Amino acid sequence: MRKQIDKETLRRQIIRYFSFRTIQGRNVLLTASYLLILITFTILVVYQNKLVSDVGDRVIQTRNPITVMTSRINAGLDRVSAAQRGYFLTKDDSYKDERNSLWDTDILPALEKLEELGKQLTSQDRRSIDALGILLKEYKHGQDDLELYFEQHITDFAAIQEDVEELDSLTLRLKLESFKKKTEVDEYIVDYLLNNISPLKAEIREYLGPLSQQQQKAMLDDVKRINEDIDSANSSIAFVTAFFAILAIGSSLLVIRTLNTSLQKPIDQLDRLSVGDLGESIDETTDEMNDIILSSNKLRDNLDRASAFALDIGEGNFEANFNPASEHDMLGNALVQMRSRLKDVADEDEKRNWITKGMAHFGDILRQNSDIKELSNSIISELVGYLSANQGELYFMEETDEGEHFLNLEATYAFERKRIIEKKIHIDGRFAEGLLGQSYLLGETIYLNDVPQGYTDITSGLGDATPRAVLIVPLKINDEVEGVLEIASFKEIEKFEVEFVEKVAESIASTLRTAKNNERTKTLLLSSQEQRDHLRSQEEEMRQNYEELQATQEEMERRQKELETLRNNLQEQVKERTTELEKTLERFDLALQGTTEGIWDAALINGELNNDTQFWWSSRFEELLGYEEGELENSLETFISNIHPLNRDKTLKVFNSLIADHLGIAQNAIDVELRMKDGTYRWFHISGAVKHDEDGKATRFAGAINDISSTKELEHSQKLLSIREANLKAFLDVTHDYVLAIDQKMVVTLVNNAMKEALKSRGLQIVEGETVILDMVRPENRDRYHTNIRKALDGNIFTDEMVIQVGTSKQIMDTRYYPIYAEDGSIVGATVMFHDITDTKNRESELEESRRQLKAIFDTYDAEVYMKDLDGKYIMADQTYIQSIDVDFDIIGKTDVEIFGPEKGEEIWEIDEAISEQETEISFIDSREDGTKYKCVKFPMVNSAGKIYAICSIASKLEFEGSMDSGVEKVPVPIIYRDSNNPSHIVKNGGSWKNFFGEDTTLDRYVSSKDQLRYEVAMNNISTAIANGKSYFETYTLTLDNNDRILVLEKGNSVERTYDDQNVVVSAMINITPLRPNHG
Repeated sequence: MRKQIDKETLRRQIIRYFSFRTIQGRNVLLTASYLLILITFTILVVYQNKLVSDVGDRVIQTRNPITVMTSRINAGLDRVSAAQRGYFLTKDDSYKDERNSLWDTDILPALEKLEELGKQLTSQDRRSIDALGILLKEYKHGQDDLELYFEQHITDFAAIQEDVEELDSLTLRLKLESFKKKTEVDEYIVDYLLNNISPLKAEIREYLGPLSQQQQKAMLDDVKRINEDIDSANSSIAFVTAFFAILAIGSSLLVIRTLNTSLQKPIDQLDRLSVGDLGESIDETTDEMNDIILSSNKLRDNLDRASAFALDIGEGNFEANFNPASEHDMLGNALVQMRSRLKDVADEDEKRNWITKGMAHFGDILRQNSDIKELSNSIISELVGYLSANQGELYFMEETDEGEHFLNLEATYAFERKRIIEKKIHIDGRFAEGLLGQSYLLGETIYLNDVPQGYTDITSGLGDATPRAVLIVPLKINDEVEGVLEIASFKEIEKFEVEFVEKVAESIASTLRTAKNNERTKTLLLSSQEQRDHLRSQEEEMRQNYEELQATQEEMERRQKELETLRNNLQEQVKERTTELEKTLERFDLALQGTTEGIWDAALINGELNNDTQFWWSSRFEELLGYEEGELENSLETFISNIHPLNRDKTLKVFNSLIADHLGIAQNAIDVELRMKDGTYRWFHISGAVKHDEDGKATRFAGAINDISSTKELEHSQKLLSIREANLKAFLDVTHDYVLAIDQKMVVTLVNNAMKEALKSRGLQIVEGETVILDMVRPENRDRYHTNIRKALDGNIFTDEMVIQVGTSKQIMDTRYYPIYAEDGSIVGATVMFHDITDTKNRESELEESRRQLKAIFDTYDAEVYMKDLDGKYIMADQTYIQSIDVDFDIIGKTDVEIFGPEKGEEIWEIDEAISEQETEISFIDSREDGTKYKCVKFPMVNSAGKIYAICSIASKLEFEGSMDSGVEKVPVPIIYRDSNNPSHIVKNGGSWKNFFGEDTTLDRYVSSKDQLRYEVAMNNISTAIANGKSYFETYTLTLDNNDRILVLEKGNSVERTYDDQNVVVSAMINITPLRPNHG
């Protein structure tokens, strides 16, 4: 049978997965359709990608490497040329090593790679690559020959770029003579470069250009094909995407319709249940919604049972049977709990009614019987019966004529005769017999629920047995005991029954005392009748006794009224406590609404905190964590999971320690991070308290959470501030500058160690927060300090130069003043920083003296010599140069514009500025207005660190005309400013531009058709060099208006500068036609 059920279940599961009538079946069939279409589309895309990959491999393996290698060779040629020029200019072996390294590691390996790739090209391309290899080797051989010539013929003269401050007059004369020898070597090198090296370089590029262009064209064709394949793949993707979208929409509508149909029945039933209409159970279905229908029917049955149970309770049937659906059934558990509480209330009411009824009954008995014997028997028999006990005894206190006291058995119920005859208990001062005597002496109730064997027996016709409980109650009124009452029973006597017997005993004692008083009164009346005549004199005394008797009677009536009043008071107290409880609950609700803390409460099961513990949160608790009211699940797991993982173990340890502690010494608070609804964490202070029962077991655990994130952030900020203060103090303590801070009253608030040590040498000690800054300075400087500090406190930042006394020496200080701002923008103080510039000032004085001595040396030469700094200001000029410009003022510190005017001054400075930017020397012939000619040499001055700091110019008069014909006319040269973003565009021209090109601003009309290609190649190379930040040396031919063709060498270092809000680079155009007269 079991196997048949399993097979049937398996069959239904298979039908559910593959039947189109079920939601799962539809989803499985639709998913299978999607996968089939997706696999077909994937195969198509993979095929197209394979085609694209083949073309891409061809581009990567052949086209692109050839283009890269040609570019690498082309760039390598520029770099080896630049390295060789650097070697010729500086004689620095690093340039020579760089050139050899470029050939070995860059150009020649690129050529080998190009030859290897050429095997895949046409025969014509392979021949071009072979010819290119021959030319490259010739080019390298030519560079090697030129370098060998340079090393063999260059004279060993010192670099003119050395700091002239270190040269004496004789050395300077030798250096000027060395320029003539160097010029001859320079002329040969330039001629060799132009006639041998440059043509080879141009021919190499004629081979590299077409080869690179052919590969770029082929690569563009391959890229075009790749793009076509990609477009085809995109079309396929678009078609499949549209198809999938239509299919997804259709399947979604089908699933939605099915879900709506299947969900309608359970929705209708839940709607009825929500308004209290249980109705009938709904029919089951065959799809997945059947589980929901079953759960809905089960909910309806549970509500039906709960409703029937609530009706039973309403009718007073507290014994009705009801089992909650589960331990999480809140409604069922609440009903069971309500039944228990109502049952307890009913039991308490029954007990109060029983006591009230009993007091009224025994009050009637006490009022109706005046005979003590009858009263005693009636009370004991009624009391035993009312308590459902088995035996009872009533003892009254008696006194003999001899003054002996004893408890006399006045009445019994269900005792044997022997006990009645013999029962008399003697009382002797502080001693008495048995438990009855002790109860009398102590005036306290004695209750035994474990009666010893033989203490007493309850006898019937069938036998006797020891009772289970014995109750002994003294008959006490106004702290005086009138007798003892003893009750024996086979059942336990409840606590409320004991209290009832005590109240009855008190009434019996009152009645007994009244009866005794009455008996005594009666005896006195009889005695007075017999001795009326004898005691007539005591009539007054008898009258007093009568008044006492009347007072006693009034006391009985008063006690009766007190009993009535007591009952009424008890009822009123119950009503008042109920009202007070309601007010307490109302105050608790208001406190919850008014507090900023989140309250939580948990009822502990078996004194432990576990996953079964149910929690209650206040609305403020959930609000603090970002939840809506009722959104947070009431469980320990929810509480713990919202605690940061690093705080959970510690928090649980605190909770468990607090629950286990019933001495009040455990930690009851902790700061933790709680997770908010949005996933972030905030700091909270959690405090709790635990209630324990009489056995020390925890029964309730409650507490509160308070958001302390702002406090934690403040602590973190204070910690960061402390770190910053420590870092600032560490910085101030290690710096050699003097630093101090003052407040608005000029009191020093901070001073570093360097300043403290310096002031110690003057016998001054600074106390932060007490010392006033003006007390630290000398009297003659106080006004100046006061003015400067007040200026800083007004919000100004400035510097001042001051001399201060430190020990036995004076120091020149660069003093800087800064205001200190508070967070609100107000100025709260100022900072003063002293930087020692004594050595700098001394070096400036020494430098000025060196310049004066150097000028005196140059004044002995018959040459015009001057030096300018990098801003164009004269820093030295000899007497010969000053006489030649014929000015009557000191030119030191002035610029050419200030001396010669804007037009001539800017022309001179353009040449000198180009020298500093190009970092090279130039020489030219300067023809003066009087017909004399001067050989001018201009070069940058380099310090010991290799940095240019000035430009030097030396002009010597030419004594012979023949000296003009030797060398290349390099300067004055045209200076042009090219746009760094579009180098073909000339932004500005200068220098000797007008001597060649007049007022034209471009070179386009000076480039003939046969020179156009060479000019364009030069422009492309210049553009590439500027884009890469490299130096460039390019030659091209221009045809002037007089039809003279000149060969121009354009050189620059790609250093950007700003002119008229544009980024430009400066180039020098050098006419090298004399070096190659047959260039055309």
